[in-house]
Parts: sequence; C-alpha cells; structure tokens
Amino acid sequence: MTTDCGNHEEQKRHKVYRRLFAAFLLLVILVLLVVLIVWLVLRPTKPKFYLQDASVAQFNLSSGDGTLTAVLQVTLASRNPNDRIGVYYDRVDAFALYKAQQVTATTALPPGYQGHNDVTVWTRTPATSSSTSASSAASGGRSAPGSPAITTSRSTAPSSLPSTAAGPTAATHPRPTSASST
Repeated sequence: MTTDCGNHEEQKRHKVYRRLFAAFLLLVILVLLVVLIVWLVLRPTKPKFYLQDASVAQFNLSSGDGTLTAVLQVTLASRNPNDRIGVYYDRVDAFALYKAQQVTATTALPPGYQGHNDVTVWTRTPATSSSTSASSAASGGRSAPGSPAITTSRSTAPSSLPSTAAGPTAATHPRPTSASST
C-alpha cells in the first residue's frame, strides 16, 4: 500500500509554471535574435539634413513697434545614407534658429518618400508680399496658408553636401512614419 504525501499536486503545478516560463523566455530570446539579425542585415542610420543655401530677399525693421520682418529663401537637402531602407515622412517642419532662439515661423515641407541612398532637396521660394515676423515666429506660429510655394527635387546620386557655417542655422524636425526595405 502506498501512501500519498500530498506534495505531488504542488510539484505538478511547479513543473507547469517552469515550462511556461521556459517557453516565454525562449520566445523573448527568439524575438531578440530576429531583431538583431534584421539590424545586422539592414544597418539603419538616420537621414542627414543640410542647409545648402539661404538668402535674405527683404529685411525690414519698422520704426513704430520695432518689428523685424524678413523674407528668406532657403534650400535644405536631406540624404538617406541607408543602402536598403527608404523613409516615409508624414511631416517635416523647418525653421531658423539664432543662438538657440527660433527667429522664423515654422514652415511645413511636403510629405513624401525618400528612397535608399537618395538625396531630397527642398527650396522655399519667397512670394513678393510674404514676410515672416520675428515676434510671431518666437511664439511658435506656423506659416500662413498663403505662404510661398515649396518645390522638391530628388536625386539618386550621392553628393557631397556642405554643412552649415557659423551664424543662423536651419532646423528640421522630420517625423518618419515607417521604413521600407527594398
């Protein structure tokens, strides 16, 4: 006659818990391994943005309230250095900074796709009556709906793009939505 000590149910339960934990741990390790392999194959890097050209079309200081207005023409370029990854942009905001102070209104650049090893150039061309007030730009205002047009061109050939010198700089805030591998 065998007697039951009452610990067998508890041992069975611990065995099930250990197997569930081992399965979960194995799943986590497999997911991390897949992520590592994808990263090693694709080697993703962030696109780089460059200020290619900036010129002042108008520069006015009103004597009454001391408001400084300017019309700028800016050419920005971005280069996607990835060999196998393209980037979709929902929104790219551009504005000028001087000594960490925003001095122009935020301008939205057109959304789009930037292929692998692709260079995209955005040019903001001024309208004759358009001006940007430094006081409204400092408050973070967006450009008006009737603001100047923005043209975009693309080049698949890598080029050497100049970096920004000292003085005012252009800042861009891209919002990539997803990357695609081709």
